[in-house]
Amino acid sequence: MLTFLGRGSAFADAHNCAYFIRGKELVLLDCPVTAFLKLKHAAFLKDMDVIRILVTHMHCDHVGGIPLMIHYAKYILEKPVKVMAPSAGVAHSLNLLIDEIEHCDKSGYSIQMPEEYDADFLAEPILTLHVDALGGSYGYHLIVDEREIVYTGDTRSLDAFLPFLHKHVTLYAEASAGERDSGVHLYLEKVLPQLCTLRKSGVQVYLMHLDNEENTRRMIDGTGIELAPLAE
Repeated sequence: MLTFLGRGSAFADAHNCAYFIRGKELVLLDCPVTAFLKLKHAAFLKDMDVIRILVTHMHCDHVGGIPLMIHYAKYILEKPVKVMAPSAGVAHSLNLLIDEIEHCDKSGYSIQMPEEYDADFLAEPILTLHVDALGGSYGYHLIVDEREIVYTGDTRSLDAFLPFLHKHVTLYAEASAGERDSGVHLYLEKVLPQLCTLRKSGVQVYLMHLDNEENTRRMIDGTGIELAPLAE
């Protein structure tokens, strides 16, 4: 199971960010500024030996807190940060942000490509469709403690994730329930029948990256689909 520091979309007060802990490692899925501000006050952070960040794409509500986390981990916690990029293109963009713009101390972090991942859990990037101009948005297929997880990141289609979805898999899917379909996110009114079918087939479905929680709660009432669980 993932725990969320926030489950909101771009204009929310708490941006979408999930995490899990493996021994003395904290693993984040993206790191917006709002997540960094919460983690800074988290009692467990000082007990971690390593901080990993799995990156889905380069929008600021997903990566804006990464340089802050690296600075904080280096100068306050004295811990390394391993930034796990899903592709060469994302790795290049991360290097521009972390090194050339923020000038983070190179001894405080590393950027890893999928073939360089040194985690003791499976993290398989899944290329998906989000914003065409972005040049690449990814979800992840994870296996953590024998639990299989599919995390969509930001996407406008479930198609790339369907081969990984079967009974006993946990799906964390983004969902937009705003007044109009932006065309770059999963619009809940359209995708809800597909999510309900997945739920009936044995897939546990949690919704995240929400732009309207009230509408989302109303629409999923009685379906067995739930909102992503927030940290206490």
